[in-house]
Amino acid sequence: MRPQAGRVRVRDYTCDCQSSWYELCQSGGVRFIRRTSRRGGRMVVEECQRESVARIDALWAKLLTGAAR
Repeated sequence: MRPQAGRVRVRDYTCDCQSSWYELCQSGGVRFIRRTSRRGGRMVVEECQRESVARIDALWAKLLTGAAR
């Protein structure tokens, strides 16, 4: 999914020492997860759909424990 414009606050993040890392973001009362990857010598940024705080927080917890798909 393409990043959307607007003011975004990063609430939490994973280490950028890997080839892909994640940020838990908030914008306009909803949250989403942003993934940044290094691919072929360039940076690729993808964002999931914006959802309620509770839904994205649950997904974030799964991501951090390795249970997310």
